Amino acid sequence: MTTRLWLVRHGQIQANVDGRWHGSTDSPLTATGQAQVAATGAWFKAQERERKKKAKENTWKEHKEAGTLDAYNAARKERGIDPL
Repeated sequence: MTTRLWLVRHGQIQANVDGRWHGSTDSPLTATGQAQVAATGAWFKAQERERKKKAKENTWKEHKEAGTLDAYNAARKERGIDPL
């Protein structure tokens, strides 16, 4: 299993636009910052969908390569298909 670490900064705030250093207080996001947050969230959701898809494909491949009816039926059951 591979472990990945993603580092994500906050979206744009007005201080970023103005070129000012900003402290540790909360500041509202600009419209661009809100769009950045939405795009980042969508990207992470897509990554998770792809990860789950690959995990299912790998499980199916393992069962298929085993070549047994039990393994085949287990793979069908995982996909919500009635076993043979």
